Formats: sequence, C-alpha cells, structure tokens
Amino acid sequence: KGGGWDKGMGKGGKWGGGGPMWGDGKGMGKKGFGKGGKDDGKGVGKAGQKIAMGETAYCGTLRCFYTEKNCGYISCDDVWNQVGSEVYAFHKVLEGGAVGVGDLIIFFLHWSSRGQPQASSPILRLTASNGFALKGTFKAQESGYGFVQCAATKDVFGRDVYVHKTQAEGFVHGQTVRFNVSVKGDWMPIATAVELCDEAWEPLPGDLSTTQEAQNVYGGPTSGGYGGKDKGKGKGKGYDAWGGKGKGFDPWGGPPSAADGAFKRKRPATTTGEIMSGTLKSFNDRNNWGFIDCEEARNKWGKDVWVVGHNLVDPQHRVPGVWLQFEIALNEKGQPQAINVNATSSMGGVA
Repeated sequence: KGGGWDKGMGKGGKWGGGGPMWGDGKGMGKKGFGKGGKDDGKGVGKAGQKIAMGETAYCGTLRCFYTEKNCGYISCDDVWNQVGSEVYAFHKVLEGGAVGVGDLIIFFLHWSSRGQPQASSPILRLTASNGFALKGTFKAQESGYGFVQCAATKDVFGRDVYVHKTQAEGFVHGQTVRFNVSVKGDWMPIATAVELCDEAWEPLPGDLSTTQEAQNVYGGPTSGGYGGKDKGKGKGKGYDAWGGKGKGFDPWGGPPSAADGAFKRKRPATTTGEIMSGTLKSFNDRNNWGFIDCEEARNKWGKDVWVVGHNLVDPQHRVPGVWLQFEIALNEKGQPQAINVNATSSMGGVA
C-alpha cells in the first residue's frame, strides 16, 4: 500500500489507467489524490519527482515502431527544434507506458554518447490511437465546463484536465470517465474526448507486435518542454528558437490540423564547411540552446549563431562570455547554427 494512496484513487500502484509503470504507489501521503485539490497529497510520482529535480518533460507522438530493430521514433517538435531529429524510443520504455504507434505521450530525455536524443521512463500516454488512454473522475463546474481529476496527469501538469462545456454536457459530478488529452502551448491539459466508463475499466495497451508507421502525427506544443531547472512552464506562446511564431491551437485546445502544414518535417541543418569563432552570448538550460555572438556570421547572415546544448558538453562551455570555435551549418531558412564546437582559451586558438 502507498499510505493514503488507496483511499484517494482506489488502487495502489497505478495512476488511474496511465500506464503500468507510472508511479509505484509508495509514500503518497495521507491524503493521496482523493480530492484533487491543489495541495492534496504530500508525495508525487516518478514524473513529478523528475520535474521537481529539474528535468524537462516533453510531449510528442510515437510515429513509428520497427519490430526488427526493437525500437520506435517519437515525433516531438521541441526536440526537433533543438537537434533536428526524432527521439529514439526503446521497446521496453514504450512497453512500460503501454504506448502504441500514433499515441500522444509525455516523456523525458537522456542523450546517447553520440549526442542523440532518447526517451526515458516514465512515459505517460495522453491519447490512445486504439481508444482511450486515461481514467479519472469528472468534476462539474457551475458555469457548465468541467475538469477531470486524474493523478497521472496532475503529477505532470500540476492541475486537473480541462473539459469544455460542450463536452462536459450530460456528465454528473463524481462520475468515472475515460478520456484522451491534448496539450496547449502553455502546457495546459485539455480533454479531447470524454466518455463514461465503469470503475473497473483499464485502457487497452498499444500494440507493438508489428512494424507500423503513422501519418500526419502531432509533434506536441512548441514551448520548450515543461519543467526544467526553473520548474516552470514552457514559454507558453509557441515560439520557436528563432522567435518565429509556432503553430497555434484551435479554441478548444486541440492540436493543429494537417491542413495547416503543422506536420511538415524540417530538414537537418546543412554544413557549409566554414569555421568561425565568437563568444557565447546566452544559453537557456531549460530549452538546451543558446546563441553565439560572431561578428563574421552576423555580417554574412544578419543573425547570431544558434547552438544546441549537446554541442556544449562541458558545463563551463555554457557560461556566457566563453570563447568558442565552431563550424557553420545552415537550417532550411538559411539561418546559421554552430556544430563541431570547441572552447578556446582565447581569441587565438583552441584550448
């Protein structure tokens, strides 16, 4: 038993249908999550612990899974904007979250020895391509809208899931419901589908027994992830790393449609072979990128040079003012990015 966990959710060791590995039900505090208040429960699950420790949570869709390689790839616009690649996901990690191809998920990152992004546990399934991903308790509001109380989503977002009044119509306070969730640019969870269900209902796990690929997948909000060292929300307005406005959401908080061109993949930056140097102007630890002040690059392209964190392995190289030497690559908009970065002891050469 997990302290007051059984009293709050009715089942110790599970997160209201959020996946078999999502939390272990231990040390959840006397109140558990039974009332869904802002401060209910003194403990948190594994995801909440990671966020509290400064890790960033990301949102994306499992785009494909290959049985022969025993892995899949997650489409996540936040990560793509950082490194120009999808996120590798090992079978065991996906299986732990009951994820299937086409499911929208919350996940954490770690970096391989080659600087490639990989998904790490726990994974929270937000939307299931084979039905519903989550289970919770409906909370009616006088104005007509509602919320779904769910420990798994609250552990990540710190709030209940919003239900628009057109979807909340007909539900009664306290009913058990199954539902799917989308995420707005400010990391506000919004129900996209809600349905009554029996208290014994559990979500059907995703199928990873065959090779599959999904088309026109949603890459999540472009807001720098959720959490990080400042434990706050992402930028919240959907701006990319260059200050360009990202794709928005419809008034209901749903993801942009394929017709908007939101699913068009960017190509990786193309190297120019030019070697330049300059000082690190700024670096955002939460978003894992920064800018280099390079007069030569600015004269040529009119912009500072963008640099991604995996190119700055030593923490000392992320301190503004450090002198860096780097190779120039250009993204699809012709904007300069730094690759093959080396710190230098002075303007004269590599340290």
